[in-house]
Amino acid sequence: MVPIKSGQPRQSFFIFESAVALVSGFACSPPPVLCLPLSLSNAAHTPTHARTFSPSFYHQLSRTRDHQSLLQKTVEREEEEEEEEEETEKKRVASMGIKGMIDLEKHYSFYGAYHRHRVNVLMHTLFVWPLFFSFLVLFYFTPPIFSLFLSLLPENLLTSHGLVLNFGFLLALIYAVTYVCLDWKAGSLAALLCFAFWVGASLLAQQLGFSLAWKFFLASQVICWAGQSIGHGVFEKRAPSSNMAQAFVMAPYFVLLEVLQTICGYEPYPGFNRSVELKIEAEMKQWQSKAPSKKDA
Repeated sequence: MVPIKSGQPRQSFFIFESAVALVSGFACSPPPVLCLPLSLSNAAHTPTHARTFSPSFYHQLSRTRDHQSLLQKTVEREEEEEEEEEETEKKRVASMGIKGMIDLEKHYSFYGAYHRHRVNVLMHTLFVWPLFFSFLVLFYFTPPIFSLFLSLLPENLLTSHGLVLNFGFLLALIYAVTYVCLDWKAGSLAALLCFAFWVGASLLAQQLGFSLAWKFFLASQVICWAGQSIGHGVFEKRAPSSNMAQAFVMAPYFVLLEVLQTICGYEPYPGFNRSVELKIEAEMKQWQSKAPSKKDA
């Protein structure tokens, strides 16, 4: 037995004795029970109490949870918006004529950039379709070009009513097909107007005869072009576009589209009007940025 020094705790004695027994080869004997200090022993049996937190801690925890919930809702909303945009894009592509080969947004926004003033828009609404009508009146006196088709019809089915499948009919057909390709809904309405104008122009030309028809054509051209020029020069304060294909072919449909948008808010497909407005604004900013340099030059 190892002597115990005075003042040494009993706990240290047992720890030291156990170590000596192990070193001396008495590992087979039961190890002595280590006596823990009274403070540790009491601590083992002391019941643990739940820690109390300050109100600010719970407030911060609540704010954190609200923030996480808000982030989750934001992510979900963004995902829903992305899905809606994808669906809108699919509808837009599906609704465009010839699977997007004819870019209606591009042409209409370019046209709209030159027709922003209300008076100028009104001038074109009044004078564009009469221009088309006057051409049909003049083309009534061209020879028939669909002789094979006429041979398949009963005799005098069209000619008895003053209708001839000539260059006037071909012009109306080209315009009608173009408008349906641009937009099958409003384009179909424009196509019906084209053929209605062809019928009306043919009947009028038959009554007038060529001697008066060409005067009607000339007067219509002067009045209609003068009205549109006033709209551009006086009110729009911007020269018309140099794109002749748009001026002669696209303009009648664009005028009809503007009327439908004003009356019933028509869109060829969802998001069309918004997209066109953005493109028009970009075109106007580009034109305004170039305008001072032209004046300085």
